Amino acid sequence: MMANVFFARLILTVFVTATFGFLAAAFGEKMDEGTHGVLIEKLERVLETMEKGDESQQPVIVRLADLYAERARITAMSAMANGGTDSGASARKDRKRALELYYSVFDKLPAGDKGRAL
Repeated sequence: MMANVFFARLILTVFVTATFGFLAAAFGEKMDEGTHGVLIEKLERVLETMEKGDESQQPVIVRLADLYAERARITAMSAMANGGTDSGASARKDRKRALELYYSVFDKLPAGDKGRAL
């Protein structure tokens, strides 16, 4: 019974997170650093609750890595737009986390998805 409740909450969390991201994309709105932060926090929590080796971890990890990489890009662009030449520790930290996540699933990705992770 507890497993069913846990699984239902997990599915709901992933669905809500994905829906929010798709809606923003569908209406042509770009997500800002804050929105990325909210989604990253949610997916990190989802990842923590998943069992190691669970097949559904892989797409969550790839999406999380994408979010970290995108937030690093936005942070760096914002810093440059404000006259800075250094994107700062925050962007470097996000890039490092994105790479860690991509590397953790790269060997398990289907051949068609490996380019996306590169």
